[in-house]
Amino acid sequence: MRRDARGLTLVELLVGLALGLALVAGGLGLLALQWRELARLGAEQRFGEDLREAAATLHRELRRSGHWGDATAGLALDPDTDAPPRDNPYLGDAAPPDAVATAGGLALAASRDARENHTVDAEERLGLRLQQEVLERRIGGVWQAVTDPGSLRVTGLQLREQRLERVGRCPTPCPAAPAADAPPCPPRRLQRHFEIALSARSAVEPALARTLATTVAAPNDALIGQCPGSRQ
Repeated sequence: MRRDARGLTLVELLVGLALGLALVAGGLGLLALQWRELARLGAEQRFGEDLREAAATLHRELRRSGHWGDATAGLALDPDTDAPPRDNPYLGDAAPPDAVATAGGLALAASRDARENHTVDAEERLGLRLQQEVLERRIGGVWQAVTDPGSLRVTGLQLREQRLERVGRCPTPCPAAPAADAPPCPPRRLQRHFEIALSARSAVEPALARTLATTVAAPNDALIGQCPGSRQ
């Protein structure tokens, strides 16, 4: 006996359509969630790269500070000459106060002379500072931005310099009553270390915030003083 073919009822069609729409909506929701997660991960990666690059710039500038084009001028010379050893002009407070116009800044200096003149010129004055959530460095007397506020906002900058003296030893004892103009004895080696704390947040994802802390050892040490009987 032949049976008549029958299709779907209206109710069945509506139920199937509702299930299909639910599946599509669920898939779109998962896709949107995955897209947001990928965007967040991308923003976090860019934020981390920008922050590390800013810290690397600080590291390079601090290691450049104190560079002296004629460091041998600071060594002991012949006692028959009237030329005493020079002090490194790029150490100490050689940079002007305007180099640290904002809190947390640091004034530096480094030689750029093709032929050393033992003088801190205007283009040799360096500096680091935080200005309106932008990290800046001083090059050639002009402040230039290191970070882009459109992607990275620097919320804190702490730079602290520490100076350590390493006392040397002399083969002969130092005089008990040295002359007033005599160099320090025993000689000392001045080492500089910088402590950095850089805090920032993402301009794209404000919830992203990090702080990088590191220590930089400046390679340009200063030699102070001499031993009795050494060449001056």
